[in-house]
Amino acid sequence: MGTLPIMKLQQSPGMSKLLKKEVDTEICRSVGTLLGGDGAAVRTVKMGQLVGKIVGTEQAPAGAKLGKLVAWNPTATDGSQIVHGVCLKDCEAAPGADLVDGVLFSRRLSVLNRAAIIWPADATDAQKAAALDDIEQRLGLIVRA
Repeated sequence: MGTLPIMKLQQSPGMSKLLKKEVDTEICRSVGTLLGGDGAAVRTVKMGQLVGKIVGTEQAPAGAKLGKLVAWNPTATDGSQIVHGVCLKDCEAAPGADLVDGVLFSRRLSVLNRAAIIWPADATDAQKAAALDDIEQRLGLIVRA
């Protein structure tokens, strides 16, 4: 009797690593437009990153950026400092070219894995805690270990 070869496959973590449970995909998920990259730089948002929506202010109108998504930035003043959802897949927008309907994100009524959340490098523990409290209270996104 022969021996079967053993194959080891390395698979990158999928959405199931982040998303533990959701009520219904039609209710819980949304799509949005990722703002194009800046200058020569590509804009990326990774699965597990929080996303913010640019709304602008009276002092600094959003203009063509209005309603577009970017990575959450707790120190921003253009609306992206408020968590709009959690990205469910890696996204990339070319410099100057928006990725229309390219961001799939969990927006409400979902349970997420805390370990799979990707935080900005400079986010403080207080900002992270405030963001988690906010998304649980406002969006109904529950983050568990």
